[in-house]
Amino acid sequence: MEISNSPTPSITQKVEDILSKAYLVRTNDLPQSIKLANEAISLAKDEDENLYAKAINALAFFYMIRCRYEESIELSNEALVYFTKHKNQIGIANAKFNIASIYYKSNRF
Repeated sequence: MEISNSPTPSITQKVEDILSKAYLVRTNDLPQSIKLANEAISLAKDEDENLYAKAINALAFFYMIRCRYEESIELSNEALVYFTKHKNQIGIANAKFNIASIYYKSNRF
């Protein structure tokens, strides 16, 4: 996927707002967080690779909480590719945190 590196400002803000809400409600309504993350993915997919990676990494985090480990690892690894490509150190750290948390929770370390 080769897409723009400068997303539309309104799309960026909308995705950021959706992801913020998804993280906020995760403790009380994890299914809603997953729904919101998927919405953010749909908006970011054709806009910006870093934004898309952030959205799929959020979904990976929510899947990790749900013990959907294989899906979470897949998404985290996909996000890691984009974060690495764009030298996004915070994104790289977050994706690796997801992966490490899965291995820890599943005793696969």
